Amino acid sequence: MPSTSSVLSAYTTFTASAMLVRTVIKEVQTLTNQIIPKPIQELILSKLGGFVRNQASPQMTIIIEEFNGYSMNQLYESSEIYLRTKINPSFNRVKVSKSPKEKSLTLTINKGEKIIDKFEGIQLIWEITTKDEKDRKHDATKNRVIELSFDKKYMEQVLST
Repeated sequence: MPSTSSVLSAYTTFTASAMLVRTVIKEVQTLTNQIIPKPIQELILSKLGGFVRNQASPQMTIIIEEFNGYSMNQLYESSEIYLRTKINPSFNRVKVSKSPKEKSLTLTINKGEKIIDKFEGIQLIWEITTKDEKDRKHDATKNRVIELSFDKKYMEQVLST
């Protein structure tokens, strides 16, 4: 049985790959919308008979919140530790911290960064975001969230590991 770190590593690789593909597709769509007028786009899509739309695979996104009620979500902690191993020079921003008990700096992926990863041939996209919520005092709070996105057809495979 593979170790936890190798499984998380595989998840991260898969997610980062999925995020890259999603980003490329969004950029192509944006570029197309800027260059080709909307009526011509609709004409092309109607002539293709929906072929392009049917080829795009729907994405599933799993939301991993930092807290589960008032306690820390262990899955969030594990995912965050795994994602730290994926920090590389291509990132624009990383968070750095050091507590009095630690001997070295701790690097963490910053909000908005995406990591495309591959796990058992499945592309996974990890993204760090925040979720606005109201607490009991009705003050707005921001909870950290990790979003894990992948092709829906791999849902059982991803969730079972």
